[in-house]
Amino acid sequence: MEIIKFLITSGLMTAALVYIAKHLIDLLFSRSAEKFKHDLQREAEKDAIRFKGLHAKRANIIDDIYKKLVETYTSFSSLMNPWQAIGELPEDAKRKIAMAHFNDFSNHFQLNKIYFTKDTADKIEGFILELRRLWNEFHTPKYNEHGTQYRDVDAWSKVWDYTREEIPKLREQIEKDFRDILGAN
Repeated sequence: MEIIKFLITSGLMTAALVYIAKHLIDLLFSRSAEKFKHDLQREAEKDAIRFKGLHAKRANIIDDIYKKLVETYTSFSSLMNPWQAIGELPEDAKRKIAMAHFNDFSNHFQLNKIYFTKDTADKIEGFILELRRLWNEFHTPKYNEHGTQYRDVDAWSKVWDYTREEIPKLREQIEKDFRDILGAN
């Protein structure tokens, strides 16, 4: 009989200890899980704030580069237009303005290229290189057989045609990227 009492008592005590141990472990895991969940939520909120800031910065940069492209287009159109109106700025002044706008656009793009999709960045970079090449071809003095400097109408026409055809395409690509960022497409 003593043995049965001992076995029952031991069994009850073991069951009680197992029950208490199980609840303590559950409590510890539940607290750990809650802490982990809380930490995970805090990190997710930090990432959301960082992403929102980066998203806004990217939108501002694309907006700035778009405006600089429009300035480049406007100034090159004024300079290279074959029909110059009376009373407009002299060609030398227009050239300085056009080159200042182009250099500003090009430099700003190079500093912020990472904010564009690869496809758009490649198109803008290609545009910059080609316009620079055409400009240098146009701007290099040409001389006839008598040593007289003359204006290369073909080079002039290439720059005029290139800016009129390619800048609108770039503007459209940048507009698409900007709308994608804003979720407006």
